[in-house]
Amino acid sequence: MHHEYLNYPGYSHFPMVIDRMDIPMRVYERGASIAQKRDEIVAQLAQIRNAQQARGGSTYSVDNLSAAFEKSYSKATAGYWRGGLRDPFWRCLLVPDSPGFICSMVAEQLNEACEERLTPSAKRFLKILTCLNEALSHQREMLRGYESLLAQPDARRESAPDDVDADWRMLDDRKRGHMLFRAETASLIEDMRRAVDEARSNVRPEKKHHGKREAINGGLYTIAAIASGIALLVSTWAVAIIGFCITMMIRCVSLGSIRGFDREKGWKAVEGLLDQTKDFINREENAMYLSLSQGISMAQADQDRLVWTQLRKNWNAVNQISERLEKNTERLQSNTERLQSNSERLQSNSERLQTTCDAVRELKQDIGSLDQTTKSLRDDFNKLRNTILFDTSSRKPSAPEGRPVSCGAEDDVPRVSMARATSLDTFRSSPVSPQQRA
Repeated sequence: MHHEYLNYPGYSHFPMVIDRMDIPMRVYERGASIAQKRDEIVAQLAQIRNAQQARGGSTYSVDNLSAAFEKSYSKATAGYWRGGLRDPFWRCLLVPDSPGFICSMVAEQLNEACEERLTPSAKRFLKILTCLNEALSHQREMLRGYESLLAQPDARRESAPDDVDADWRMLDDRKRGHMLFRAETASLIEDMRRAVDEARSNVRPEKKHHGKREAINGGLYTIAAIASGIALLVSTWAVAIIGFCITMMIRCVSLGSIRGFDREKGWKAVEGLLDQTKDFINREENAMYLSLSQGISMAQADQDRLVWTQLRKNWNAVNQISERLEKNTERLQSNTERLQSNSERLQSNSERLQTTCDAVRELKQDIGSLDQTTKSLRDDFNKLRNTILFDTSSRKPSAPEGRPVSCGAEDDVPRVSMARATSLDTFRSSPVSPQQRA
């Protein structure tokens, strides 16, 4: 909105100059006209319908609201004979540059950009359209938030296939996001209802004043009846003219009542539009809550499915471990049996070894005794050898020391008889004198 000099008295004849005497008498604030508000509302309804159609939602409520808006707007901005919104002349006296004196129609002020130059009914209708536009803007904001919520990337596609923790966190964040947006949606729905209630406060249907109208009609009918009676008695033109004027006055009052009822029908159409808007808000609230609840339920179902999948994986892993443990148990049992057989074999081998050790020990003892026997035999053989050597040496005479040896033939040593040689006494040592040894 911006401030702008609009049409003021004398503008076409005396344009603005720097002189202070030629400054315009009044400056009006320029805003959106009724037609512009209508275009904004139609555009918002089309955008809401496209958004709902894009996400696969139902467009039944927005189509009904669009049809009700077009019908109510056409009825409110209709002409005099179709019962459009209008203001009587006494309400237009304080409006600058009022479009009419007898009756000012709202249909004649659709392109007026200054709210101060509108008639009371047009101002109220503009406020109603402004509140309706505000409610629809809240609806669009809610749909944009829901679209951004659905447009969040799926983190499960970027994570590893077996990353259960990442999937669980993503689903938990999605569920929490839906819950937070449901709280935001509640505030937006409340703002929409507040805007509709404010618009409804501007709808004040014209009071019909049934009591006053009945009293006026009754008094006029009484006067007309009296005038008719006097006219019948007197039969003058003056009384006839008075009776005709009273009859026309009664007709005008009745016509005013009918037109007032038609004017009230215009506001009733606007009131019906607000009721339709309220029904639209309720439908959208239920649809949004249903969508959010469905998103939360789907996230919860995905979490439950994730838990079930993980439980199945764990169960399969436990089964595999059990099968492996059973196989290892069977293998351990076979190894135990093999070890037991080996132990029995080792025990038998140990007993056999013990028997062998005993035999070896006995053999060792025998060898020891044989060694002792051999040793004693060796000693005996040594003694026998010495004895034989001694006997041999003793049979050869030797000259004593200091005595010359004769050169004659030596006497033969007598041999021992064979009978004695076979006797052990032959090999026994006899005492030998030191001289003989020498």
